[in-house]
Amino acid sequence: MRTFRLLAPGLLLASSAFAQDAQEIVVVGVAPADTGTELRKIPYPVQTADAEDLANAAAVSLADFMRAAFGSVSLNDAQNNPLQPDLQYRGFTVSPLLGLAQGIAVYQNGVRINEPLGDTVNWDLLPQSAIDNIALTGGATPLFGLNSLGGSMVVNMKDGFGHEGFRADLSAGSFGRSRASFEFGGNDGSLGYYLNVEDFREDGWRDSSESDAFNVYGTLGWRGDLGQVNLNYQRGESELIGNGSSPVELLAINRAAIFTGPDITAHDMDMLSLDFSTEISDNSSISGAVFLRRNDTHSFNGDASEFEIEDLEEEELSGTGILSDAAINNLSDRSQETRGADFQWTANTNLFGYDSRVVLGAAWHRGESDFDSVVELADIDPYSRLTTGLGTGTFVDEEATLIHTETESTSIYFTTTTDLSETLALTISARSNNTDVNLRDLSGERPELNGNHSFSRINPAIGLTWQVNEDHNFYASLGESNRAPTPIELACNEYVYDLAVEYAIADGEEADDVEFECRLPNAFLADPPLEDVVARNMELGARGMLDENTSYGLSLFRTDNENDILFQTTGRATGLFANVDRTRREGIEGRLAGNLGELNWFTAYSYVSATFEDDFQVLSPNHDFADEEGEITVLAGDSIPGIPAHQFKFGADYAFDEDLILSLDLIANSGQYLRGDESNELDEIDGYTLVNLGARYRVNDRLLVYAQIHNLFDSKFETFGLLGEEPGEVEVPLVEDFEIPIFLGAAPPRAGFLGLRYRF
Repeated sequence: MRTFRLLAPGLLLASSAFAQDAQEIVVVGVAPADTGTELRKIPYPVQTADAEDLANAAAVSLADFMRAAFGSVSLNDAQNNPLQPDLQYRGFTVSPLLGLAQGIAVYQNGVRINEPLGDTVNWDLLPQSAIDNIALTGGATPLFGLNSLGGSMVVNMKDGFGHEGFRADLSAGSFGRSRASFEFGGNDGSLGYYLNVEDFREDGWRDSSESDAFNVYGTLGWRGDLGQVNLNYQRGESELIGNGSSPVELLAINRAAIFTGPDITAHDMDMLSLDFSTEISDNSSISGAVFLRRNDTHSFNGDASEFEIEDLEEEELSGTGILSDAAINNLSDRSQETRGADFQWTANTNLFGYDSRVVLGAAWHRGESDFDSVVELADIDPYSRLTTGLGTGTFVDEEATLIHTETESTSIYFTTTTDLSETLALTISARSNNTDVNLRDLSGERPELNGNHSFSRINPAIGLTWQVNEDHNFYASLGESNRAPTPIELACNEYVYDLAVEYAIADGEEADDVEFECRLPNAFLADPPLEDVVARNMELGARGMLDENTSYGLSLFRTDNENDILFQTTGRATGLFANVDRTRREGIEGRLAGNLGELNWFTAYSYVSATFEDDFQVLSPNHDFADEEGEITVLAGDSIPGIPAHQFKFGADYAFDEDLILSLDLIANSGQYLRGDESNELDEIDGYTLVNLGARYRVNDRLLVYAQIHNLFDSKFETFGLLGEEPGEVEVPLVEDFEIPIFLGAAPPRAGFLGLRYRF
């Protein structure tokens, strides 16, 4: 049974959110099946939501829902597409963008869906209407495997045993946005089926920013005395245009305008998984999952050119030979395939005279990727600033990249939860991660990219919970987790550059003529050689009931990262990586949730201090205080950019009667520093307050209509910022006179949507 029933903010209509029963949590991300651990014995915070919460919120994406409903979660609109946000949780990132340091492990039906090339997660391939429940855990918990530095996210999809009948959900509104989902499921007691189809389309609120996403999800299941088996399949297709941040001077003129474009990302994904569980005795069970996932991605990014015609030599070019230094098209294709298996044995037993629950497991994951990128010279439309259809057919050969990567991870893990008394529970866990990353240059022109890398680590954890009485539960934990550098990061580092110089000298070339650069969808480099990132977390918290109608949660946390990986900004879409000896995320998060008659409500506050903990120099050539080498000085205690220190959230539903419900969400975030201002010497991006309003009216037992107003007060604010090149380098009307190298990700204006749901 895959259900989450925990005390958490954001469960505005679920009465179970205010109960304090000894409930069970199904942590499918730890291993494929039910570990059966009671909430009162889990030594870290967990926030949850179910299908009803997602449907009532009608958020544009799962990430958007979590921003409104979960504490310590914020979004950065770096791409400025509603299906491509960077999600920050406690200062750790999960994002669809290559080049960001991913610090959250994400699981779908027990399958890790962080992509192998860059550990990215694609929100457009997680259809909300097919989700049964989600859980977000806090802290470095080793059982969730690689990337669980700051937390883990577990997504369980629907099946025919929990979701019977037919349901349709249709909505449309501002920005030319429409969404439709259809689902039906059923069972005969032993065999079950479920099918979901979801389609999303919009023109976008900014110029030339249309997008669409289409997903099909289905499952066949069997339940019997011996256990259960589920066969799951998902097909996803999308074409997203997110034209990125805009110069601050352009935003002052027209917030819907784009700087350069288009920036297109198209996905073609299939995923097949099989999970099972069976009891082998009254006190033990075996469970497992096997999966195969394939995702082909094409990217087209029109951008400003750094080339001058007089510097282009004929032998460096291929194609038509037509020249232009007005713009470039960054074209890339990446094919990623992941397969794996997870198995675990769970037993209720007696250890040293104490009742215990023991889990032993093993996991194997293998990912293969092919990455192909080229740079095409292009012209640019002077008014739309698009390069669409204006490519010259001439390619800069030295900017091309063609690599094959293989990543293989094997893990063994265990956890024991021991009842020291009726109120005290001790949890001890450990996981051994062994990861091999191999890279091969397929072009024959870049032998310096070839390399074999291995990373091994054992991560321990210990936690204690104390059930003070039926209303109050305390917990404390220490844990470690790690992530291996991604193939992209390993392909682009200073060591690779040094090898390129050696090969050039051996061929009789001048070392100064070597211009090493990796052309990726986000056009970045990595530097220097990278070690795996290790996170050490301390957690102290309390949860429970203040009275029969009000729940609470409070948590203090600190996570220290060793060998953290920092993206150094050198332009709007360029940069390079560097290791930072130590960074820290620490803070406090609290929440209250309850009901007063017909009013269900929650409020949450988070303070997250994300800082560098050593002194170092970092590249930021467009910074006002950069030295002659283009570097700025970062001091211990400086804040990590992009992370608001203060977050406040409030949500409420008021039922006027059994049929009409009015809802309100409020999100308030403090300011954040620009990416590229790691020294904190420039002004922060202003904080903001966002208010959304909604209403639902049940016409009859089968039909419900709803309406939403996003950004009720039409607030103008930004959620992301970075330092880039001077906008005036793009020599087209309007922007050619811009001088301020600050680019911001603007939030959408006020918008309205209408929808209906029908079921039978």
